[in-house]
Amino acid sequence: MNVFERPMNILSYKTWLLRVVIVALVAGAALYAWRFLQPQALPNGFVASNGRIEAVEIDIAAKLPGRVKEILVDEGDTVAAGQVLAKMDTAVLEAQLREAEAQLQRARIARGEKGKQPAPQLEARMSPMFGQMC
Repeated sequence: MNVFERPMNILSYKTWLLRVVIVALVAGAALYAWRFLQPQALPNGFVASNGRIEAVEIDIAAKLPGRVKEILVDEGDTVAAGQVLAKMDTAVLEAQLREAEAQLQRARIARGEKGKQPAPQLEARMSPMFGQMC
């Protein structure tokens, strides 16, 4: 008698049924684990993808030369338009301003204009520069 022609006895039927149930449980557990371990959805404004992203390099320059005193953002931070990214060291510029005011005062004294304050035009020209750098 061939194996395929032989009738299935009760023991082989139970063994076969047990194997099917075990395979079904393993498949169900795998499906549950796969669904449970999926990454959370990204917040609005973010995108996930595969591949290579090449950023555009942007050069930033100050209106006046000088040393950077403090950097307020890190590489890769998201910044907004108009946000201050760095502060310049204005000690040299402030010294130059005081020197220019002293020269102006000496020139006024030489012309006989004692006791006047620094020229309003000079102050008006210099204050926007210091306001942007601080």
